Amino acid sequence: MASLLSRLRRIPSRLLVDPLEGVWPKVVGFPRVDEGIPAGLRLYVIGDIHGRIDLLSQTRAKIKADRAASGSSANCKLVYLGDYIDGGPSSREVIDAMIDDEPDDVEKITLIGNHERLLLDFLNDARTGQKWLSVHGRTTLESYGVPVPKDQLNDSQFTTLQSALRDNLPKRHVDFIRSLRPYYICGDYAFVHAGIRPGLPISDQSLEDLLTIRSEFTSSGSKHEKIIVHGHTYSRLPRVRAYRIGIDTGSYMTGKLTCLVLERDIYRFL
Repeated sequence: MASLLSRLRRIPSRLLVDPLEGVWPKVVGFPRVDEGIPAGLRLYVIGDIHGRIDLLSQTRAKIKADRAASGSSANCKLVYLGDYIDGGPSSREVIDAMIDDEPDDVEKITLIGNHERLLLDFLNDARTGQKWLSVHGRTTLESYGVPVPKDQLNDSQFTTLQSALRDNLPKRHVDFIRSLRPYYICGDYAFVHAGIRPGLPISDQSLEDLLTIRSEFTSSGSKHEKIIVHGHTYSRLPRVRAYRIGIDTGSYMTGKLTCLVLERDIYRFL
């Protein structure tokens, strides 16, 4: 499958291949982009990391190798689609790496995911703790040295956990999470965590939809003002459709973290 995906390097973005649909070369209609990505720019777009520092490190190494192999003078940007925490065992280490470990010549765009929003909600209101724990918040708490009882927790215990997290969460981590952007637009593409509500301009989307929408977006055949690149909704392989590209490949469950590369009117995957 890796060799199959590598062949995307040679396919214009107006032709779209979804490895989940039939046998290569299953081609479906794709809107012909007017601009694609501006000339001289390359975007590396990284999907949901979910506490897997090992996969983030591997992906960054692949990006470094890809840049070296290309021999291109393209200006590069790294776009992260959110959900850096929860699931894998190393949420704290991932946030450290997100803050510190980038090449000086690469601009970094970091979007917020629903899991970062849940952490912020819990810092403000301990009553949201049960919701966070139901989607693997325990792994993040434990990565910050906050043990979580195995039994059902009561309000007092959630307040204790909230206080411990406030004490253990470095200020620079809080500042980083609070600085995350809801979306990013470049050329003919818009980058969000979950998706958009069809029929609404991106500037009018609610934060709730940008972070949590699923079937209303993924099952829609509507044309959007931009091609939407998103995470949040898991599939075994990158899922490419006429008006969206989904790159959440379930990192903490599958051991696969996907990076989409966009340059001019070409897309490919690392």
